[in-house]
Amino acid sequence: SAGADAGRTARRATLERLCVALDAHDPERALERGYALATDADGAVVTTAAAARAAGAVRLRFADAAVDATLRELPVLQPSTDEHEVDHRP
Repeated sequence: SAGADAGRTARRATLERLCVALDAHDPERALERGYALATDADGAVVTTAAAARAAGAVRLRFADAAVDATLRELPVLQPSTDEHEVDHRP
């Protein structure tokens, strides 16, 4: 019947909207946009700088592959008063 068809059409449209919303939150999509996922040696997600420092080494997962990284502290840079100054960190 026409009423049942309209109900199915509405449910289908709702399902399609939910699928689009779910897809937008897929971690793989974030990686494709240039983000990386950091995990520690146990595979736990590293979500803070403090956790990264505590881990000492992390695995960074990008859209195309993962790489292992060892962390080290960099000196804090002072704000430059010269707009043409270049950062010469190693």
